[in-house]
Parts: sequence; structure tokens; C-alpha cells
Amino acid sequence: MLEQLRVLYVEDEESVRESMNQFLRRRVGALFVAENGEKGLELFYAFKPDIIISDIKMPRMSGLDMLETVRTTCSTIPVIITSAFNDEQSLLRAIELGVDKFLKKPIDTDRLLEAIQKAAMVVMQQREIEEKNHLINLILNYTTTFTMIVRYREVVYVNKPLLSFAGVENVESFNTLRSMEMLIVPKEDSFYKNYPFEEWINIVATDQEQEFVVYLRSIGDTDEDGAYVVRAEPVSGSKELLVTFTDVTKLDREKEAAKLESVSDHLTGIFNRRKFDEELKLEMSRNARYKHTLTLISFDIDHFKLVNDCFGHQNGDLVLQTIAQIVKQGVRRSDLFARVGGEEFAVLLPETDAANGALIAEKLRKAIAAHDFGEIGQVTCSFGVAQNIAGENAASFTKRADDLLYRAKNHGRNRVESVL
Repeated sequence: MLEQLRVLYVEDEESVRESMNQFLRRRVGALFVAENGEKGLELFYAFKPDIIISDIKMPRMSGLDMLETVRTTCSTIPVIITSAFNDEQSLLRAIELGVDKFLKKPIDTDRLLEAIQKAAMVVMQQREIEEKNHLINLILNYTTTFTMIVRYREVVYVNKPLLSFAGVENVESFNTLRSMEMLIVPKEDSFYKNYPFEEWINIVATDQEQEFVVYLRSIGDTDEDGAYVVRAEPVSGSKELLVTFTDVTKLDREKEAAKLESVSDHLTGIFNRRKFDEELKLEMSRNARYKHTLTLISFDIDHFKLVNDCFGHQNGDLVLQTIAQIVKQGVRRSDLFARVGGEEFAVLLPETDAANGALIAEKLRKAIAAHDFGEIGQVTCSFGVAQNIAGENAASFTKRADDLLYRAKNHGRNRVESVL
């Protein structure tokens, strides 16, 4: 064990220095010898020894003055102090500076060797910890998982992949220039929305069963939002949390695509009947709770069977797709537009009364009627517009809109009916 040590020995008395030089050089791996504290400091900075053995009283710079300077850069290096004097002040100062052993001259080599061996054990343990930490850092820095350590409200460690993602070089810049709040994308239905980072990360840490997903905004080349499963584990014996972010963007997008496909009409790309029924119930519930207005437009294509019979189903599909695009451009993002049957469509208008719903339907009717459908010529639609009545259910609401649609059909088609 001693043969792996690098020892700095500082002594001004030449005879003592030569004697200890021979004694130590046979036992340790590398020995650096200086005649005063000033030379000792030079050797310390040059060779970074594992242990320091030093006399106290020396010319130019004392051993304790040298040690005080050493402690500014290295607070853990073991130090053995030797002295021929029982100087209480020096002893107290040595204690303040964290001296590991105080030996009186003339030096008992057995006691010195025992002190060196104890110090060596500390050095070896520290090396083992450093090697493990180095290995952990290698693993953390060469994984694609983003990793950080959080202590209270402060981020104290960030691995290289996360630093690169955030566009900074170190944890200080991360805390100063970026912070998690700048990287987090506050999705509407996210569990962390309206919570500061230090609060929602504690939610994650206390619930190890649930899978939490956060969305991060890259500051690098892509600037795309990504989905990440976040986990937070308390670090044993400390107040720190080990936080990891695992990229599940591809899976999340596949999941969203599958979800969108399940609620989309494969021909027109707008929502399908299933999505319409779900949203209708939700909007009617909101309408009842907050006393808002809700209007439904029901419309279908006039004489659509003739289009298919005369021009073929391929042209019929093209008509459906074209009308879907015309209407999609004519309604608000907050409105729900869906294909609910073969040539039947519905537009759900939140916070809109029947009068304004009729104006929107009339605008849509005119846009469709004015469109050139090529060899098919003009295509028209008939519209029914109904406003939700307090206490009615979804079936009653849709039936009233459909009844108005059929009235438009019976009154000559290509028209809007909104009063039953």
C-alpha cells in the first residue's frame, strides 16, 4: 500500500532531513523533499502528493503557513506535523488546519510509520471513491439518458448529454442561463403545468409507481419538443435527488399517431363519428357547468348518390375530400369538425349561439356552392343549425340539428335552416 504513495517531506534541519529521506524513500512510492515551506509549496503544486509530512518552524515559510495555502486548493490531503517545541499556539493552529497527526521530535520512526499507514488507508479509500465516481461519470456522460442531481432547489450535477441538449458547457451555466423552466414545454394536460420544477420533481419522487412524461424544448440545432419519461430517486444518505429523463419521443409520436388515427376519418383526414360523439358529450358537460352556449351544425351533400352514380366513386371521394378542406378552412380551431356518416358532416361550435351558428353555416354553404368541382360542376349542401337547450341529452341535441337539416332538404336544398 505504501509503495503507491507520493509523499512530500518538508524539513529545514539537514541532518534530520537526510535521515528521514533515507527512511521514507525505502518505504513509499515517490518522495519529494524540501528544506522550507516555500519550496514545499512548489513541489506540492508540481507533483500533487498524497501525504504531507512537515516541520512547523522553518525559515522563509513555516510548515503551518505552507499548509494554510495548501488547504485553499486541497482540503482533504492528510498532513503529519513534526516539531521539537510544545508550542500551544502552533498546536491549536495545526488543529484548525486539519492536521491528522502531531509528532514530537526526535521522531519515533515506528509512530511515524503507523501515522503514514493510517493516512495511506484514507488516501486509498479516497482513490477508490474517485475511481468509482470517474466510472459513474463515464457511464452517465456516454449514455443517451439525461441525468441530473438536485439538492433542494439547486441543480448540482448535469451530465454531458443534457448539457449539450441545453446548449451550455457546465452546471453553472445551466443554472444561470437555462434552468429547467426554460427547457420544459408546458403542455395543456401535463401534470407539471403551473408547478415550479422543485415542486413537480418531488411529486415524481414520491410516486414511484406512476410513469410521468415531460416535454423538453431543445436549445440546440433542432428546436423540436421531445417526450421524456422522468424518474427521481432519493440519493441514499443525502438530501439529493437523482433525476433521469429517458427519451420516448418516437414512442410518444407513434402513440399520438395511433390515437389520432383512431379518431380520424381515413378519407378526409378530419375527425370521425367516434371523436365527435366523445367531444359532444364533453362540450355539453362544460356547457351545463359554466352556462355557456353551444351550437351544432349538421349538413350533408345534396344528391350525392347521383355524383357517385354518374361520375364514379373515385370522384365522389374527391368531392368529400374537397368539401372537408373548404369547411376546415372556414371554421375556428376551437370548433370540432367531423364526418359522421357517408356524406354527412357536423360542426360543433363552443360558445356560439344559433344566430351566429347560422351565419357560419351560410358562409360555408356559399363557399361550397361557389367551388368549381371540375367535370362534376356545382355541388351544394343543406344545413341544419341547433343551439343546445339546458337539460337535453346528446341524442336530443343532434336530432334537432338533423331535423333542421331535413327541413332544408324539403325546402329545396342548398340552404340553411336554424329555427325549428
